[in-house]
Amino acid sequence: MAGSVILAGARTPIGKLLGALAGFSAMDLGGFAIAAALERAGVAPTDVDYVFMGQGLQAGQGQITARQAATKAGIPMSVPATTVNKVCLSGLNSIHLADLLIAKPGQSAAAAVPDNALRGNYLPAIAFGFVTGAPARRAVAAALRYLFVPGALRSLAPLPVWPPLEIRRADGQILGEPREPYQGRYEGDEDTRRKPAYHNGTAWVWTLPAACEALARAWELSPAAVAAARAYLAGMDRLMMSGCLGQLPEILDGDAPHQPRGCDAQAWSALEALRVWKWLNEIQPAGAAPSAVVS
Repeated sequence: MAGSVILAGARTPIGKLLGALAGFSAMDLGGFAIAAALERAGVAPTDVDYVFMGQGLQAGQGQITARQAATKAGIPMSVPATTVNKVCLSGLNSIHLADLLIAKPGQSAAAAVPDNALRGNYLPAIAFGFVTGAPARRAVAAALRYLFVPGALRSLAPLPVWPPLEIRRADGQILGEPREPYQGRYEGDEDTRRKPAYHNGTAWVWTLPAACEALARAWELSPAAVAAARAYLAGMDRLMMSGCLGQLPEILDGDAPHQPRGCDAQAWSALEALRVWKWLNEIQPAGAAPSAVVS
């Protein structure tokens, strides 16, 4: 599946405590919205293959509230349903989960499989505080092990993936090994070497600062976590002392020695580094000794 497409949207009126909507449960209201969205999109409830629904306050609402709402909208009980609880991010996270389902053209979402490739696109959710606690720490730990390189963040971990990731030329020929799509060097022919590597192993400089922010937040801004985040971010200094002096490049090779590539002076790389560096120094001034260990 290439990605989510929004066919239609619907919502209930905004209510107030003990107002006109007080007699309806959250699942009733969700069912109304789902039914209206399906009607506007011209999709029959029986054509739905999978349901993702976000709900922020689930206490006392029963089991699998997404399925309860779906059945109220006429969707069969046999259709899989997943409830997402990410508070205000629940709707966006539901779309994200749909994007993780990989399916061939014409294949139903119920028959799709999740993508297990490790990329850094989940780290902003931790940096923004939407994912916290043990799940955030596990996610950041995986990034520290497989994605972080000095001064940048790999776009794909050097690990086997499932399902296989097919990268094809314009004529349809598969490039590389689909089960091991990582490409650690951004060099050679543009169409057969550089383009496939761009999002599949190339390390991006501008994404590292937010990853450092995620590191600090995952460990609840502990002195050790802030110091570790600052140390990783300081790895950019070598980039400023080579290549375009005083500037940060666009990308690096994912493989050592992580040769700078692309644009020599990338504005968003510098701005993100400055933003997070200033934020870290506001939390804990440089030179303050950490009092714990991040593991």
